[in-house]
Amino acid sequence: MKPLRALPLVLRRSLVAALVVSSMPSIAHAQDAPGDDFLHALDARRYADSWDLSSGYFRQSVSKGEWTKQAIGAREPLGDVASRKLRSSQPESNPPGAPPGEYLLQTYDTTFTSQGAPCTETLPLVRDPDGRWRAVGYFVR
Repeated sequence: MKPLRALPLVLRRSLVAALVVSSMPSIAHAQDAPGDDFLHALDARRYADSWDLSSGYFRQSVSKGEWTKQAIGAREPLGDVASRKLRSSQPESNPPGAPPGEYLLQTYDTTFTSQGAPCTETLPLVRDPDGRWRAVGYFVR
């Protein structure tokens, strides 16, 4: 399965950099399940709403219409979420290739109804100026 490529190359590079350089242990978060609202919107096929719930940087990087189109193309063939389990949540400060800030890289083991084997969902989050964690990307493989 191919990853969702809805974001510009700079964000994909940022995600790769976060995966490579992040060596901090998983942490517990003050906010209950950061990014859950974004994932729930995707799960409910409310793709435009997921764009509304994303970070300002995400919204500047991809239009709502383009995000909706690409999210539909990536998620619809997978079917509904049968199960999702958080595998890891890694903090990262100022990752290379990304705007300065605090980031959180969440990885999930997810099973979709149209897939036999579990998939990996990756949800990079950034702490927005209001202090809330918001999606800065989304990848599924």
